[in-house]
Amino acid sequence: MSAEPDITDGLEGFDFGGKPVSIVYSKDQLGPNWPYDAEEMNGDLLNDTVWERNLKVEERFNVDISFNNVGGTGNEVPSALSKSVLSGDGSYLFGISHTFNSVPSLISDGMLTDFCKIPYVDLSNPWWNSSIRDNLVIGNVLPIAVSSLIYSYADVIYVNQKMISEYDLENPYDLTYNNTWTWVKLAEMASVVSSDINGDGIFTADDQFGYTTPGETVSLMSRLIHSNGMLFATPDENGYPRLITISDRLQNAMERYYSLLFEGDKTYIGIKTDSLGSVDAFSKGRILFMHQTTLQLPALRNTDVEFGIVPLPKYDEAQEKYMSMLSSQLLLVPTADDETTALAGVMLESIAFESWKNVVPAVYDEIFNQKYLRDATSYEMYQKIMDSLVCDFNWNYGNGNKITYIVSELVYGKKSTDVASYLAQNSPAVEKAFEKLYEDVINVYGDQ
Repeated sequence: MSAEPDITDGLEGFDFGGKPVSIVYSKDQLGPNWPYDAEEMNGDLLNDTVWERNLKVEERFNVDISFNNVGGTGNEVPSALSKSVLSGDGSYLFGISHTFNSVPSLISDGMLTDFCKIPYVDLSNPWWNSSIRDNLVIGNVLPIAVSSLIYSYADVIYVNQKMISEYDLENPYDLTYNNTWTWVKLAEMASVVSSDINGDGIFTADDQFGYTTPGETVSLMSRLIHSNGMLFATPDENGYPRLITISDRLQNAMERYYSLLFEGDKTYIGIKTDSLGSVDAFSKGRILFMHQTTLQLPALRNTDVEFGIVPLPKYDEAQEKYMSMLSSQLLLVPTADDETTALAGVMLESIAFESWKNVVPAVYDEIFNQKYLRDATSYEMYQKIMDSLVCDFNWNYGNGNKITYIVSELVYGKKSTDVASYLAQNSPAVEKAFEKLYEDVINVYGDQ
């Protein structure tokens, strides 16, 4: 994957006189394989490309960039930004934060800058996620955003290629290209291969399964909603958040998933079916399909299983496109004076542009140069998957509310498909919280 060479960020004539550009983030949120900072060149493609990106921006604009790691996987980055604003010292120009951590409180306290008002940021450029303006706006305000600076990971289905061949099954690559890769098709294929290999009547990791889902990371089950062409919440024409409601599509999706998990013995649920997590179970070579994220590619580097990846399946063939929720991280810009906000705009746009132009292609090369994925078609699938990423209002502003976990709590936890009752019980509190969030935006930012 390569960026179009004739596109530029249009930023010219800036010299910031050696100003510090301090960015706060957490290494713990993505792990060591996806670096935002690089202390020196070390021969690793991705590390060196990141190092070159940061140096290029520094020299181009005469700034001193530093990435400050606060660690942790929770509220650490928003807390650091909040302290920076309250102290008045402007410690951080912007932050890279985990999703649904304190964003509503930062908004209500007036600590985030509206991306629509940041000078030199052009959200129509290809290095900004195209769904942020449609799905993350509140009123006319966009307090958070996602650019190519962010290492975006996606939910995918890992495919055991050997089992596809052994059982003479339809090729998931072909199904994906033909727009016939659906949850119904996955369940059908999963049923074919499941087998009690040792004949003891108990399905464990020593037997064979058609599908595995990460019971050790149940939040991934939430992505079922998006893959079926739905969102937990979206802003209406006035930017007011509207929560998902009961529909035939939602009900059918949940019933199909229940059947996949619990009817028959076709699914291995990580650490619940047996002691292994889903990745370890898949690595044993006795599972056809695994739902996991692209973050797990490094963990599969040394497996003997010949695998590929395809998107999460669609609801049906009529669904317009494959969808995966962008759930990785967010950009947060603390409130500051006009001069500092302008500097933030130049840095956000230029670093995103350089990431899109050089780092993103390096990520592809890192993954596909015989390091993680095994075949050229998986490379094409990866591009298709990354292009399908969409932001969800509820995931990013809901702070992990009950609606976020409807799949894991209702279907997996309660073994129920009574979607209407679950929504009736939990939606009012979420809607009340969104009403307050909307009112806070109007009060803090005005009716823009």
